[in-house]
Amino acid sequence: MNLTTFYLAVAGLILAPLVGGLVAGLDRVVTARLQSRMGPPLLQPFYDVGKLMSKVIPPPASGRACSCAGRWWRPSPPTCCWPPAATC
Repeated sequence: MNLTTFYLAVAGLILAPLVGGLVAGLDRVVTARLQSRMGPPLLQPFYDVGKLMSKVIPPPASGRACSCAGRWWRPSPPTCCWPPAATC
């Protein structure tokens, strides 16, 4: 693998989510306009991701527990959240 291929791969990994978010936003705007609504702003998918990443999942009130995909469960000792997909 030469350096040009590496740079193209990195650029693709960075640009793909950005272009995908813009296309999703454009789709929502066009759909709203076709339905005679104002619709969300073009960057709404990015606002949604930012809000999702800023949320905090509160721990349970008592006892030892682990969060796996947003759901709380009590593991059997000595493992805690490994493997990540276990019992979810």
